[in-house]
Amino acid sequence: MLRGLAVLGTGTTAALLVPALRPGEMGGTSTGPLRPVFISGREGYACFRSPALLTCRSGTLLAFCEGRHQGCGDEGDIGLVLRRSLDGGMTWGPLQELVRDGNTAKNPVPVLLENGRILLVWVWHRRLSSKKQRTTREVYTAISNDDGLSWSAPRNITDQVYRPGWGWYGVGPGHGIVKRHDPGRGQVVIAARHGQKGQRMVSHLLMADGDGERWRIGADALIRPTGEATVAELDDGALMLNSRSKGGQRVVSVSLDGGHTMARSWRDPQLIEPLNGCQASLLHLPAAAPG
Repeated sequence: MLRGLAVLGTGTTAALLVPALRPGEMGGTSTGPLRPVFISGREGYACFRSPALLTCRSGTLLAFCEGRHQGCGDEGDIGLVLRRSLDGGMTWGPLQELVRDGNTAKNPVPVLLENGRILLVWVWHRRLSSKKQRTTREVYTAISNDDGLSWSAPRNITDQVYRPGWGWYGVGPGHGIVKRHDPGRGQVVIAARHGQKGQRMVSHLLMADGDGERWRIGADALIRPTGEATVAELDDGALMLNSRSKGGQRVVSVSLDGGHTMARSWRDPQLIEPLNGCQASLLHLPAAAPG
């Protein structure tokens, strides 16, 4: 993990800000000045939202974001964009448009696979004029073999991650993980969420084999409503799902069997958020060595 990185959204002028590491400080704790990566109102985009950051094995940084063309609203002409840094965030390459077809692509979720490839997961739906028109979404993946320089053709995995009767859907946003411990060592895990007629939105887990090809649906959080979520693996192999909710406190859920069932969920009074919730990030930090 590259220490000293922050992903910050700033309301209607959302940007991704990275405290750049000075030369020779890769993996260290000393940082340089904040470097804006995406700034709303530039490069043909009215707004940037839902950032995600990933460090490749080579140390290259990949910064993903939603590029919203018409404004900061959740519907309309929205695509996915990427910038790369080869020097720990000191400088950033040109903006790459990964997905743009005039419809709505959202929620970029990058994952560093064990083989060094980069997996990207996102959702897509036909362009709508308002949230009242929402029905379902499609889910796509793509793979990069060269640290984000180029990407495979998008692959539709909707039939693997949607159940009959599900409606509105989302993944992440934010990064996904590969499990380091049993149960399920080596499997890809990302956070997702789904709605269903007559029920409130709920967060759930998605798991895939280590190459990101074969997907399966994992456990739901035990509290509703829960929405945008992020996941981390604890030192004992348990999965912790941390979810946006309503009422001012985030919901934490823990799975002990690799994501197949949820052992418990609770509202954490230490993790406060706006009454309508907000996106957040969750990172695993290894336990300190004894002594």
